Amino acid sequence: MSTDFVRIAKQCARGIPYLDKELRRRLSISTGRVFATPTTYYVIFSGRCNLACTFCEIYKDVDPILSREAMLRIIREAKQLSGRGFNVSLSGGEPTIYKPLYEILELTQQLGVNFGFTTNGLSLTKRNVERILSYDPFNINVSLESVDPKINEDLRRPMPDGTRRILDGIENVLAEKKRIGARVSIIVKATIMEQNYRTLPDLVQYFGKHSEVQVNFQPFVGVKNNPHWGQGFESPESCFSGNLRFAARELLGNRQRGAVRGVRALRGKSPRQDTRWRWPLWPRTIRSPGLGRAKAKLRHRIAIDVYFSKR
Repeated sequence: MSTDFVRIAKQCARGIPYLDKELRRRLSISTGRVFATPTTYYVIFSGRCNLACTFCEIYKDVDPILSREAMLRIIREAKQLSGRGFNVSLSGGEPTIYKPLYEILELTQQLGVNFGFTTNGLSLTKRNVERILSYDPFNINVSLESVDPKINEDLRRPMPDGTRRILDGIENVLAEKKRIGARVSIIVKATIMEQNYRTLPDLVQYFGKHSEVQVNFQPFVGVKNNPHWGQGFESPESCFSGNLRFAARELLGNRQRGAVRGVRALRGKSPRQDTRWRWPLWPRTIRSPGLGRAKAKLRHRIAIDVYFSKR
C-alpha cells in the first residue's frame, strides 16, 4: 500500500468529524434550532510577549493572565462540549513564554484535542521543537513580516538577528516533522502593511520551496491614520500578481502538490480614500488541487484571473 494512499486515508478519517460538524452547522442555520457545537476555540492567555512590535498593541496588556487551572479547564470543557472535530488555538502575547504550555500540549494529546498556537518563532530551537512535536500538535503558526531582515526586524523589536532565528526555527520544525512523521501544519503568517507589502512576493517564493509550509496573509487592523496602513501607489493587484503567477506556475505548471499551500490573495478593487488605500478583509486561498477535475478547471484560467476577476 502506497504511502500517499495511507496519508490520504488518515486525512479523510480525521476530516469526518469536521464534516459532521459542518453539516450540523448548516442544519442549525436553516432550521433555527441548535444542532452544532463549536469547531474552533480561540484562547488568548495574556498580552505578555518578548517583543514589542511596532504594529501591535497587545503586548502592553500583560494583565490579567489566564491561570494554569483556568486554561486546563477550558481544554477539558471544550472536549466535553465539542467531542471530536474541533481545534483549540492559543495566542497572546507569546505562547512559548506561557509556563503551562507543555502541560496544555500533554493534556490535549491525552484527550485527542487538536491544539495549535501562534508564535513569533524565536523559541523554536531544536530542543524546544523536539519537545513540542512529541505531543503531536495540530498546527504551529509563525508570525513573519518579511524575509528581508531589515524590514522584518524594524517592525518586530527588539529582535537583533531575529529573522535568521525565525527561519532556522521553521527549518527545525520541518526537520523534526519529517524525522518523526508528525502531522503538524506549519503556517507562516504575515500582516500586510505599508512597510512590507512590496516584499511579500519574496516571502511566498522563499517558502514555495517547501510543500509543507503554508503562507497566510492577514490585513493590518489599526486606528485611522496609523502609518502601517498601505499608502503606496501600487495596487494590491500589481503587488500580488507576482505571488499568483508563482503559485500558478508551481501548482499547475510543475504540478508540485502543495508548493504554495494556503497562499492568500486579495480580491476585488482596493477602496481609495484620498491617497490612502486599505487592504480588503476578504482573503482567498490558493491550494494545490487534490482532484483531477479541479485541476483541469483551474488550468483554463490563470490564478490572477481567478482571484482578481469580478464576481
